[in-house]
Amino acid sequence: MFHWIENWLRSRNFQTALLRQDWRQAKQLFKVIEQSGQRLSLLEKSFKQRIQLEKQLLTLTNENSTLSNKLDACLSQRRQTIISDLAFIKHVYHSFQLVKLDPYLVKVTGLETDVFYDLEKNLTNFVDSEVQNFAEKMSAQDFQSKLKEAMNDLEEIKYGVNLEYCQSLTPYVYFIKYFLDNVYHGYLAWFLLYEAGLLTSQINILDISAGTGTVAYGLALMLLSASKYQRLPQPHVCYCSLEQQAALQYRGLQFWRRYIQQKPFSFNTYTYFETVDILNFKSYTEKIVDHFFDFIVLANFCFFPPQKRLEVYEIYKHIFQSKLTTNGHILIIVKGTQLFNTYNISQSEYSGQEQVVIDIFLEELGLKLEWYKYLSSTGKRMPMGLEFAQFAKDTLPPQPYMSNLRKRYLKEPFIANYKIDDYIILAKPIS
Repeated sequence: MFHWIENWLRSRNFQTALLRQDWRQAKQLFKVIEQSGQRLSLLEKSFKQRIQLEKQLLTLTNENSTLSNKLDACLSQRRQTIISDLAFIKHVYHSFQLVKLDPYLVKVTGLETDVFYDLEKNLTNFVDSEVQNFAEKMSAQDFQSKLKEAMNDLEEIKYGVNLEYCQSLTPYVYFIKYFLDNVYHGYLAWFLLYEAGLLTSQINILDISAGTGTVAYGLALMLLSASKYQRLPQPHVCYCSLEQQAALQYRGLQFWRRYIQQKPFSFNTYTYFETVDILNFKSYTEKIVDHFFDFIVLANFCFFPPQKRLEVYEIYKHIFQSKLTTNGHILIIVKGTQLFNTYNISQSEYSGQEQVVIDIFLEELGLKLEWYKYLSSTGKRMPMGLEFAQFAKDTLPPQPYMSNLRKRYLKEPFIANYKIDDYIILAKPIS
């Protein structure tokens, strides 16, 4: 009789604890009920199932945590930081004749000739063969007309005027006129990141307005150079190109396969090309993985006309916020003259002025500055003007192979030189 009353009281107190959502007391009372051996009610059976499910969930959570820790450890081992090698750093400073003139200004008058002359020779042979095949299909007059159209195309691209550039010879004129300098700038930009200890063995890059992919070439050649001085962890590079014209992407990839992929130093490269109108963000955003990229690169930065600029910058902000990893960076390579001209400010030797301009520029892009360097062939912030041609002839490394093509196809009478007038800016999105 008394056992029946005790059981009833325990069950009633258990129900009351459930109604009050006092789960701690409910579990204590249920434990006593279960140990008493009394027959469980439907409610008590349901509660027992809940406790069992909670235990299973806790077990699964612990297992998931253990697996996550193991996965993080594996990824950490795979994504090793590339340790800066002092001998390689000294080699680059010597080859490129890098001289730090102040905390922000670096004079550059040299070249790693073994690397760049090999690139230049192979590029010249590739372009000459392709252009000759093109020229054979038309009259000399039509060929010259096509060359002129391509040159006009590229001039308009520089100022963001022509967003529909599509001339058949545009990629080849780009190779002849701009490619080598842009790879030169890219090599030095990646070297600065290498020197700062910001590169890892696994690098995911989103290249906006990528053109022929000089960003990827610059990184590949820099890693190729570094591999001669240190044993690098196996690099895995995921390179995603956003570009409006497929011809530029295709020709860049075509030469990549003929040249970079034939090099003895192997690194795994996954390339993904999206031929898109950058302004139509909705058309391609789902095709690109969110929060995946370690670096989003704006190389050879193009300033659009004022009426377009804010629209383009808003798209850039969306890309930065949605596609960059938590610890990722924005890498910008922009010509000094173009940067200052955009804001109608004359360059001067005063570094405080350039910092103001860079702050304005980054604020428009929704970015905050990490650091910047101004790489200048002359060692000056102010343009040299008409005297630069003689300075380049006397001081800067020539382009011996490509100059022949520039003379033959572009009618340039002078020897071209490797030169630089660029800000290398590292930034992060404003939270």
